[in-house]
Amino acid sequence: MKDSTPEDDSKLCIKCRVRRPLADFHKMQRWRDRKCKVCKSLYDRKRYRENREIIKQRHEDNRKSHMDDYRARYNRVYHRDKEQSPNKLKARTAVAEAVKKGHLLKSPCEVCQNINSQFHHGEGYAPDKWLVGKWLCWQHHADAHAEVRNKEWAKRWSMPLNILERQI
Repeated sequence: MKDSTPEDDSKLCIKCRVRRPLADFHKMQRWRDRKCKVCKSLYDRKRYRENREIIKQRHEDNRKSHMDDYRARYNRVYHRDKEQSPNKLKARTAVAEAVKKGHLLKSPCEVCQNINSQFHHGEGYAPDKWLVGKWLCWQHHADAHAEVRNKEWAKRWSMPLNILERQI
C-alpha cells in the first residue's frame, strides 16, 4: 500500500500513524523513514540526547581533520589579496575600526534597505578614499562590482556597454 496518493496530497507518517499534508514532511527524497517533521524532530532530539558525547566528539574530530584545509585556504586568499592590492585590506580595516569607534555608522542597504549591509568602496582603495563609499547588501554589492567589471571589459575590448548590461 502506498503512503501517499496524488488525489489528496497527503502522506502517512510511519511513526505517529497520522495522515498529514505533504507540507508537513521534509522534501528530501533520500530520507526513507517517511516521518513527519514533528516526529523527525523528536527523533533527532532523542538521538542527540542519548549520543551527545559521541556526536560532539565526531564534530570535533571532523573540525580538527579539516582545520589545515581551512587555514591553508584562508592564508592563500589573505596573502593573494595582500599582494595584489595591499590598500584593500587596509581600507577594510579602516572601515571596521571607524564603525567600532562610532566614527562611521553602519546603515542599511541604500538600494533595498536590507539591514545586513557591507561597505562598498566605490571610489577605490586609495588611502584618502578609505571611508568614502556606500552601504549595500551582498547582492547589490556584487552587482556594483559586476558593473565595474563590465565597464572595464567593454573599455578593454572597445565594445558598446549596452551589449554587456544584464537584463533584470
